[in-house]
Amino acid sequence: MMMKGTNLPIFRGHFLVPLWVVIVITSLLCCTAHKSKDGAEDKPEDYYATLGIARYASSADVKKAYRKLSLENHPDKAGPDEAFAAAKKFHRISEAYEVLSKIHTRRLYDLYGHDFLHMEGYFEELPKRGGRELYRYKRGVFLLYERNLDGLLAKSPYTWILTFAQPGCGNCERNVPIYSQLGEKTMETENIRLAVVNCLMSNLCHYFGIHHLGQVFLLPPEQEGGGYWDKREYTGPLRADALLEAAKQIPAPNMQEVESDKVVEKQLAGITGVKRPVSLERVAAADVAWLVNYHKPSCLSCRQAKSELRQVSHQLREKLTITFVNCDISVHYIWAYMPTISGIMPPTSLLLRFLAKQLH
Repeated sequence: MMMKGTNLPIFRGHFLVPLWVVIVITSLLCCTAHKSKDGAEDKPEDYYATLGIARYASSADVKKAYRKLSLENHPDKAGPDEAFAAAKKFHRISEAYEVLSKIHTRRLYDLYGHDFLHMEGYFEELPKRGGRELYRYKRGVFLLYERNLDGLLAKSPYTWILTFAQPGCGNCERNVPIYSQLGEKTMETENIRLAVVNCLMSNLCHYFGIHHLGQVFLLPPEQEGGGYWDKREYTGPLRADALLEAAKQIPAPNMQEVESDKVVEKQLAGITGVKRPVSLERVAAADVAWLVNYHKPSCLSCRQAKSELRQVSHQLREKLTITFVNCDISVHYIWAYMPTISGIMPPTSLLLRFLAKQLH
């Protein structure tokens, strides 16, 4: 069956190349993924805005606003057609009150926004682990340890600036004003956050393999987690504005995730003149490659492979597009197009090195 079609863009629509190569890796022993997003998730509403109060409102003001809104918006007052929306709004009002009516949770919310839940355990653990913390209650400075690592970083929509410090370290203590300012700045952005690891509090300094206190990594969004992190060391000037600008320059990987390879089939059919490579020599001559990776979310070993693919995507983002297909929920129609592809492709790890060598 020949692939025909016109102009569905796969490589962001602006590459004019003499040959397009589609590479398919069967990774039925591997990989993880999350569902593809049909649209952007709604941004959580600010709890103060939900209750219609100022951030400096007193506890009495919080309670007064909640009583008024809960009476006005109780689901029992809504008609049948409005019941679902009314219940949803009432839930938001109750949730906002639950957080803002308690001194501890309100303080954490003011410091960390809707991600504050990941910080509750840290401050409970801190007294048990010595109680020394340079960034105690610094707005926008998330304090990372073993129990909130995946909760904050895995599947995160943010680019994370990650650094390492500990009380008693002279340079670390001198850097507190810089990172305190940076934390404030990141909370004003939509897609950047700052995390600090206290090396006296947790073993994450060893886990991330740092070479010295104060080392800085930039982590792109949508990481797999589970022990595999795509991190890039920052070696620029230690200034809040420079760190923030460097984080803004981290591009999202040229990767997409789909639930069915019907999507891949449709995209393939939309490329004019695609020819399946009959040898690795043809692959080596390609100007652009599209890699389709079949994976199973339950397979732990593939997290490492996916992390490697993410790094390759970063290095070759103008020449390589990657699509992940979830084998747990997909029927593999693509094999009608490429019946012998598994026989001509090298193992995944070898293919990654081959791509890096040939396409860089």
